[in-house]
Amino acid sequence: MAITNDDLKLMRAERNTDNADGGGMMTGTALSDSNINNLWDDVDSTELARGGVSIRRFFPAVRTGNTDKLLGARCAIIQDADADNVSTLLFQSDDHYAVRSEIQAEIESYVVIGTQSPLRPVGTQREGQNALVLYADKATDAPNIGAVIVLESDTGERQFVKISDVETSPVSYTYQQDGAFKKYRAFQCVVSISQALNQNFEGYDPSPGADHPTKILTTQSSDTARYYGIRPLATIASSGDNAITVTGIQAPLVPVANSEVPMVDQIPGIETDMVQPTGEVLSFSLGHHSGQTTLTLPVGWVPGTLTVTMGTSQYRDLGDSLQLVSGTERLLSSSLDAGSGRLDLELNSGQSISVQVLPGSLVSLAPLTRLVEITAANRQLTYTEQLSPIPAPGSLRVEFLYLGEWYEIRDDGTGSLLGDGATGNLNFDTGSLSIVLPGEPDENSSLIYTWTTEVYSATTDEALSGHLALELSHDPEPGTVVVQWERNGHSYQVTEQPDGTFTGNGSADYNQTSLRLVPDTLPDGPITVSGQYLGGEREAATQSVTETQNAQVSLNTAAGAIPASVRFSAWVNVSVENEADGQTFETQERWLQRFYGQADGNTVYIPSKDNDQIVGTIDPVTGEIVLALSSMTKSVTEWIRSGLDLVTRRVEKPIRLEAQSIDVEYRLSAVSVAFTETLPLSDILIRYQLPRRLLPGAQLLQVSGNRQMVDDGDGKLYQSWNVETASGLQAGQINYETGEIELDYSLVHAEISSLSGALLAGAASDNAAVPVTQVVFRTAGAPLKPSGVVINARRTTDTALASVTADGDGSVSGTFDASNTETDIQQPGADYRVPVRRRSTGSGSVSGSVDFQTGVVKLNFSQPVLLSTLRYSAVAYTNIPVDPTLLGLDPVKLPSNGKVPVFAPGYLVLIHHTDTITEASPVAGQIIDCGRTELAVVRITDAAGTSLASTQYVTDLEAGTVTLADPFSAIDADGNSLTMPLTVSHRVQDLCAVSGVRIDGQIQLMTQLTHDYPDGSLCSAVIEFGDLQARVENLFEQKIDVGGVFRDALEGDVSVAQYDALAYPLEIDNQSAVQERWKLLFRSTSTFDVIGEQRGIIVEGQAKDTDCSPINPFTGQPYFTIRAGGFGSGWVTGNVIRFNTVAAAAPVEAIRTTLPSHQRLPDQSVMIEFMGDAD
Repeated sequence: MAITNDDLKLMRAERNTDNADGGGMMTGTALSDSNINNLWDDVDSTELARGGVSIRRFFPAVRTGNTDKLLGARCAIIQDADADNVSTLLFQSDDHYAVRSEIQAEIESYVVIGTQSPLRPVGTQREGQNALVLYADKATDAPNIGAVIVLESDTGERQFVKISDVETSPVSYTYQQDGAFKKYRAFQCVVSISQALNQNFEGYDPSPGADHPTKILTTQSSDTARYYGIRPLATIASSGDNAITVTGIQAPLVPVANSEVPMVDQIPGIETDMVQPTGEVLSFSLGHHSGQTTLTLPVGWVPGTLTVTMGTSQYRDLGDSLQLVSGTERLLSSSLDAGSGRLDLELNSGQSISVQVLPGSLVSLAPLTRLVEITAANRQLTYTEQLSPIPAPGSLRVEFLYLGEWYEIRDDGTGSLLGDGATGNLNFDTGSLSIVLPGEPDENSSLIYTWTTEVYSATTDEALSGHLALELSHDPEPGTVVVQWERNGHSYQVTEQPDGTFTGNGSADYNQTSLRLVPDTLPDGPITVSGQYLGGEREAATQSVTETQNAQVSLNTAAGAIPASVRFSAWVNVSVENEADGQTFETQERWLQRFYGQADGNTVYIPSKDNDQIVGTIDPVTGEIVLALSSMTKSVTEWIRSGLDLVTRRVEKPIRLEAQSIDVEYRLSAVSVAFTETLPLSDILIRYQLPRRLLPGAQLLQVSGNRQMVDDGDGKLYQSWNVETASGLQAGQINYETGEIELDYSLVHAEISSLSGALLAGAASDNAAVPVTQVVFRTAGAPLKPSGVVINARRTTDTALASVTADGDGSVSGTFDASNTETDIQQPGADYRVPVRRRSTGSGSVSGSVDFQTGVVKLNFSQPVLLSTLRYSAVAYTNIPVDPTLLGLDPVKLPSNGKVPVFAPGYLVLIHHTDTITEASPVAGQIIDCGRTELAVVRITDAAGTSLASTQYVTDLEAGTVTLADPFSAIDADGNSLTMPLTVSHRVQDLCAVSGVRIDGQIQLMTQLTHDYPDGSLCSAVIEFGDLQARVENLFEQKIDVGGVFRDALEGDVSVAQYDALAYPLEIDNQSAVQERWKLLFRSTSTFDVIGEQRGIIVEGQAKDTDCSPINPFTGQPYFTIRAGGFGSGWVTGNVIRFNTVAAAAPVEAIRTTLPSHQRLPDQSVMIEFMGDAD
């Protein structure tokens, strides 16, 4: 007998509650067709006020006394609750015995644990805290607003927390190691979280290699969970269409509340870290190590360039870990941080370790950006791009939007891109990029490329000449100076000759009171300087000058001024003219230049480390000073940018005298006075001059061929670098803006034999500002409040400010304000500023758009702006989840907006429209015309929603008619009388497979519609169960039972005796069979027990010579029947027959979500339909 509609039932679960043990196995009770409380409780006042979630289980089941097959069994929501704030989702767990706590864990698998975060706790984070204090080595390690992280204790307890706000600041921590106090620079993040900590998470004081009991883990989205819902059609659909549009592809899973988070002066695109190359390949011997060890090199390295040798084994870096290239495996684990130069290693035995690296220094820069608009024409899985300028290793990030969620893929530093199921490759030689995404990005969204490029250049191409710097109390008279010192008891000296040169055991020169000594043999004790100086009163003349270049400037002192006594300082600069898309951007190198007079030729000179430069004359009679500015030049680096292509050039530029007042000092008369000064070692400095505008933390100086000085980025230089403690002894300081290095001679003299220096690693830039005309970025938080999005940027030519505010529709427009300018700009990656020479520029404009929902900002500037000056301010909405103990789900482990997709490619959907006819006085034999043909379903109910017995009418679906029985009784299936009027509900529908889903609600279908769908039509996502039919599977015999184990494969030997399942198959039916794994365990040669994995022992001592039919208490019929004739002989104690029974049913979870509301709820009833095709 074929399966009928009456044989398809929705069965209750064992426990119909929201308690942790709710749900469970299928019972024998069907859900009533007209009572919503058969499945859910009513929504009470507290749930209505706060919102809530109720998860209840049911089982679509075929209830026939045979094994007829229901083909293509499926289930869908046909009608949702009338209340706008109440919605229903279906979710399927494959476990027929799952309880609510297990189902909850499956639902909460949307957010899963990723990798260990570089964040670490600052001390213990206490129970009840609503904010975490964390630290990391890099500012870009700070988490984003809205992100979810996991705190994991050393005992395995975990808590997922959602970030509602982040404040990051550089800090310097002090920690103790080996009895000494050391400093550690890092970034501290104060992270506000949406839910308080539910326990203590232990942590220690910050230090570079601290192994905290609490680990911070990242999370990632997982779309393995599938939800099925129902949405109205947004527009009517017609027969022949192969696409429909619904009002949305997402539906609420949990209620959330919104909070506003201000974002002030944010860097667009998120400041991006890159490792700037700083020199040629360097080698370091790191000593002998074993077990777990952290080693910090004196330099960072460019990702992908590290080679590590351990004994005879060699490794290369893969960005964040090491890979064995040759030799025997020496490592149990490895972790790398190229920017900080740190290797975290776990060795399986003691090893001598050496490394080779291409040195590099970590720098945080505003990124370059590029956008690809996603349209129907280019929506695909694979994308290629040519990026110029070529991204620096480790800096590229690609963001894409899929089903309303943002995902990202990052370059690991070696050219491989990974993340969120996507992969890709970047060629660092050509800038060619290819990526493969896990799903087609949403139409009308964007691919956003973000990266940085090298803005500094390595400065290791020449040796450095150092000198001993001695500060005297007097200005020596030319030709009178003698410098004396000793080493190992031997005396040395240099003597100034009448022509100003020095002879003897080295060389020297001086400018007024500053003496520079380059000895052939370094002193090991004090230095004595003797000579004569000119005594007498100093005069001063103050004069104002105008800005002058390539001309002569006159300064007047007084008649009879002594040329050798003249000295003055003046501000000078050179212009650095860079060109961006035809617009010139002019910055300045500006410094205070000292000028000195000398008796030889009555000239004015500028001191130089090589030869002093003559730049003017002094008339000893009149006292007039004439400066020839045309002879003053400086070499600078300039660039030309067209689009994103950059070309650099070295140019000799004239020095410009700025407009200012100059104080000139001189003497009119003087007498020679003898002097002798003895300078202890502590008053002696070694000075070197590097290029101007250095990248902090990038320099590695080698002195005397073997002594390394490490620049740790704090303006200090360290010697005796310890790779285990990541620290050294301070030996000097470095001025990043001027490039001047000073070493304390008293601290280094015992370790060096000469002043020769070499810059093993270093980076400098005349100007690291990058001009752009187009920018696209995603704000740090989204969605955005429509009001209050403000964007600021400064024009390259004159630093004019463009400050624009997005309109309510998201459009951006504005102009540059030439009255709001600056005289200098921040040097990217450093803490000093670069002077700017403003050029007159015509009017310019800004245009663009802001997508308030996604936070994507697109900007176009008619004239280039400085990338480093771009800032935005906005207010983001963040979702504040309900307390999980009250909600019954942890919202932190679910999508941030509380919504999940209910349609996806590959789904089946049911597009349907239901209309009704009311019959107040039905009569026997009446023919009711539904007014349309090719119906799918007809259902007749009374005023209470109870169905009319199927024996009381006949339908002709093709013709669209219903004929009432003759005689006719208005009764239900149990013979109870119905209440008039009767309602005839008739439905047309199309079952289609989905080929594509867009975030705007468009669903692409694999087949065309066969009906017209007017207003009020719906689209239901369909859960598929496949074919439902009770059956027996996986029967086998085993010699010896393994107690309590129900594996689906043989363990050990097969028993000698065999059950003849071919001649005597196990008998089963759809109604009484259950999902179970069974054992027939022989207790003797003639009897056995029947044991179910879930049900335990249900029959004891069953004789094998008698048919076995254990009864299902829900139906009063056997779970199965096994015939005695199949057993035969040879059975012994301990033999077991294993088999499984498969039920003609499937578990489904119905999730009712209630959003907060103050209004009383209308009808909460939901129609869930179980359907299929009869075999």
